[in-house]
Order: sequence, then structure tokens, then C-alpha cells
Amino acid sequence: DFINNKPPGSSLKRTVRIILMTDGYANDAVEAIEASNTIKTKWGDGVRIISSLLAHQAEGFDKAERFLQEISSKNINSIPYYTKTRSGAELRSFFERSSTEE
Repeated sequence: DFINNKPPGSSLKRTVRIILMTDGYANDAVEAIEASNTIKTKWGDGVRIISSLLAHQAEGFDKAERFLQEISSKNINSIPYYTKTRSGAELRSFFERSSTEE
């Protein structure tokens, strides 16, 4: 309703950002990928899925990274709105850029 029912004459964009911070391991990865594909297909960039892998190690998260890249929306260059981060400052900067990028 929020996206479809903007007030008449309003020039404000109606968009939603789903921000996912996780260790990258899903209880049901297939269901999560299907749900994200449904959202991306139905809403396009009206609903953007942005994800971050919270990792303290530099390696060993390949499967989790591939999963998060798969469920994330992609920018105009087909790059997923995804990052792996270890600090709050990096995470905040990434989410700010990803949420406001046109």
C-alpha cells in the first residue's frame, strides 16, 4: 500500500529498503532466494534488498557471501547491494550509499 498509494500530486518517491545484517547462514536458503526473487520481480527498485555479512575473519565465508549476493538487489551495473564488513563505520557508510543511490 505504501508504494502504490502515494497522495495525489505528491512528487516524493515511495520506496522501501530492506536492510539485512547477518552471518549469512539461512535456515532455508532456497525459500529465501525465492522470496527475494519475488520481491525483486514484483517491485523492481521500489523495494531494494541491501545486505551485509558481519564477519570478523577475512576468509571462510564464501558460501554465505554467494547467498547474500544472490538475494540482494543489484545496481544499474548489475553489482549486488552487498558488502562484507568488520566495523560499524564501514557498515553505516555502505548502507547510506546503498539506500540513497539512484
